[in-house]
Amino acid sequence: EAVDLGVLGRLECAGRARVGAADGERARAQRRQPRGGEAALAHALRALRRARSYYVLDGFVTEHIDLARLESTCWKLVSLKEPDYARLQQMRRRRVACLDPLRDALQADAYRDLRATLGYEVAQVLAAIVEAKAERLRRYSGKALQERQQALEALKDRTCDVFDDFLKQCAGDARTQPGDTPRSAIERLAESDVEAYMNAQFVAARLRGKRFVAIPGDVRHAEDSLRRYKQCVADAAAAKKARNLPDDFFARELDLCKQMIHLLPTKIHHVRTTGGVLEDF
Repeated sequence: EAVDLGVLGRLECAGRARVGAADGERARAQRRQPRGGEAALAHALRALRRARSYYVLDGFVTEHIDLARLESTCWKLVSLKEPDYARLQQMRRRRVACLDPLRDALQADAYRDLRATLGYEVAQVLAAIVEAKAERLRRYSGKALQERQQALEALKDRTCDVFDDFLKQCAGDARTQPGDTPRSAIERLAESDVEAYMNAQFVAARLRGKRFVAIPGDVRHAEDSLRRYKQCVADAAAAKKARNLPDDFFARELDLCKQMIHLLPTKIHHVRTTGGVLEDF
């Protein structure tokens, strides 16, 4: 199907402009040529990768990260209308492969904001991969099902770890100054970061509550999920109190959080007393 060639074309030109005037002129000439979505994607990716080979991470951190995120955006745009499951998951994995190594490389405090930005995008893509794989588990049985459940459990944990790293970077970046009144991380965040912070808390809480490999009597994942749901509610209240946020801010998610806070303690108690299995919730 058709994709937004205008956006891909702009991404292509942006990448080529970074490698010099000669490449920029060639990009403008190629941009005027009509072509399909796959050809536009291929040209954009080549231009961006050439630019990244010049603006290397060691010396051009911001430029290198910007180019990597543009490459991820290319895959995102093409994936929006991709009907094939395997191809869609492959595009998502390429986005993760493009960004996650850079996230791991940014360890210095000076790069907290960049690491957080990459972490949020990577975690969102990983969460989409987990959800898509989970929906297809019913297709399998026996050993094939067990193998996929184990792999999915590991992928879920990885996704939550990336969300947690994003939350950690946000909290560390919202530093207090001498003489400041003690405040929570959500109160110290920039207003533009609050929604992403809350969404990361919520999605991580939902993911921690999923169990793809059943262990009788094990409630650790449910307890962690319950703690996170409670933190979501507390953070939302603090954010609304500290900022002029609308009454319906995060309303749907908060309603789900409150439902789970009401439901989970009973489920946890039942598993502890019977030694049964806490079903996926």
